[in-house]
Amino acid sequence: MQRKIVGLLLLVLFLLLGCSNNGEHRQRTIIIDDARLLDNASLLEAYSKYNEQLLKDFQIDFRVVTTESDQDINTFANRAFSVFAAEGGATAGRAILLVINSKQDLARLEVSMALEPIYTDIFTSFIEEQHLVRFFRDNRLAEGIFATTETIYNRARDAAKGKAFLVDMPNRSLGGGAKTSADLGKAELNVKSDQDVAVSAADSPQDVLAKYIESRRAHNDNPNLAIFTDDTKAFFRNWTVTPVQMDNEVRFFGRCTEPETIISDDRDFAVVMFPIRQRTCSPYLLRQEGGSWKLDFATMSKLIRFNHEMKWHLILDWQEKMERREYARLTQGDLLSDKVTRLLDPYLFAFVDFNYDTNGYPYTIWGEKAVFKVSFNEYYDDDGKYAGIFIFGLHSRGAGKKSGLEVWDKIVELDGRKIRQGDLGYISATMTGKKNGEELPITVARRNGNGVVVKQLVMVAP
Repeated sequence: MQRKIVGLLLLVLFLLLGCSNNGEHRQRTIIIDDARLLDNASLLEAYSKYNEQLLKDFQIDFRVVTTESDQDINTFANRAFSVFAAEGGATAGRAILLVINSKQDLARLEVSMALEPIYTDIFTSFIEEQHLVRFFRDNRLAEGIFATTETIYNRARDAAKGKAFLVDMPNRSLGGGAKTSADLGKAELNVKSDQDVAVSAADSPQDVLAKYIESRRAHNDNPNLAIFTDDTKAFFRNWTVTPVQMDNEVRFFGRCTEPETIISDDRDFAVVMFPIRQRTCSPYLLRQEGGSWKLDFATMSKLIRFNHEMKWHLILDWQEKMERREYARLTQGDLLSDKVTRLLDPYLFAFVDFNYDTNGYPYTIWGEKAVFKVSFNEYYDDDGKYAGIFIFGLHSRGAGKKSGLEVWDKIVELDGRKIRQGDLGYISATMTGKKNGEELPITVARRNGNGVVVKQLVMVAP
């Protein structure tokens, strides 16, 4: 019964609306699972979204067929390709077809003639043998298809940069592609490396991250590396890691600059974070275990996802509580559900200084010139009477926070000048452009249980 339910779900998911030349909508079948190999509906739904993005951005139509046919897989693939081509789903002959024959234990990636300059036989053979087959051996077909779509998208994006992309040609296959043994379920053939990576108490979080990247550069897929937490080791023992994925991770990491290490107050947890403008540079989570820093991919897998452009975002569940253009801060308790708190714990400390949209993408709330990282505004009482200029936001590691300022402090005086209504511009200008080590005195009024106390503090520009 479960197989039938999943089958119905997949039928709904993968008969997608396309558009004919005259603009009329029609169905575009992107997966035909005749061999009933694909039963991960949620992952395949993600594949369908990626597939649509591939078609939208690069006019490349990627289809999948599983079969138990006795027919030669090359002949089968060519005929299936012709059927898809008749639908006219891809423009200018930009089509790719993956055929998986479970009975013959073979796979073939068929490429249309227009795409062969981009997806060469060498490329497709490499993808099959060093990527797809690794997933097939571990019985992770859905994961393999999704990962292959990522690779096809990345290849198209690289090819589109700085040169002509594709030449319009008839939508037909001339045999471009490659076939290989699928090795379905033969996990024993995925021989993992046994080379370890040493770690010591003297290694900083960034030292450990650098060792990890070098291990990936060397295609070290050992799940039991000493730089991994115990939970991460267990995670990777049940996860498929391919040379293609490792190469991509190293390639994307090579673009990342200006890393910052954020360590929890108890010094048991750390996050290596990159500037938010570098959106393909994911945070890396680490924790102290066995006397040294260890990478915590087990938690990262539950916390962080990537879109089709490899931009990272948090996995959050507050979408139903927000308008499409509304933003939320993790420090706003009314939007921070218990589920999200548990998800981010114990790394919440590194993610509180951003705004997040409804899909969990982070945005900075501090401009480049916001030296002290203090947010403030004028406030009025219920009768509309001016109440003062109050601090409503402090960066968790900013100079304002370090000086002793607190949220809802009322700014009474700044740099010797008493603050009055209309002084927002003065405060902003005074807090801007300070150089390293410059001091800025500030006086605030703070409510406590006994009334109001006045605090004279000094902020020091970083």
